[in-house]
Amino acid sequence: MNETELRDRRRQSHRRKWWVSAGALFLGACGAGGPGVDAEGVVTVSLDATHVLTTPDDVERVVDLQPTNDGRVWVLNSAAPFFVVLGPNGQVERQFGEQRGGPEEFGIPVALVRGAEPADVWMYDVRRNTLILISAGGRRESLARGGAE
Repeated sequence: MNETELRDRRRQSHRRKWWVSAGALFLGACGAGGPGVDAEGVVTVSLDATHVLTTPDDVERVVDLQPTNDGRVWVLNSAAPFFVVLGPNGQVERQFGEQRGGPEEFGIPVALVRGAEPADVWMYDVRRNTLILISAGGRRESLARGGAE
């Protein structure tokens, strides 16, 4: 078996593992039927308040994920495309993000954070030590250490 075949086999193995873990992943919904917390701090989520996520083919390993108030789920992937956006229906709406040094590319994205606006998602890039607004549909803002970029 040559190197390319080995790499493809490992990649397929990762996808199978992700499929199993994604099949078991449930997200609690907000609003009616949402989670409740008892006196001991145990969270109970009713079955009708959950969504099962299926596997986008390009997702190698989920590093982080962030649901937003508009019903979307942002997934931070371990490899390019770094960002996979799942719509309220669970289907992939958008995939983007390459690892390079240009202004519209990313160094080492490691975390997603919800912003002040209901659909805002920020990403922390370790290489640049910067928070970058990635959800603004073309508008891009950065907060670099020591001031705005």
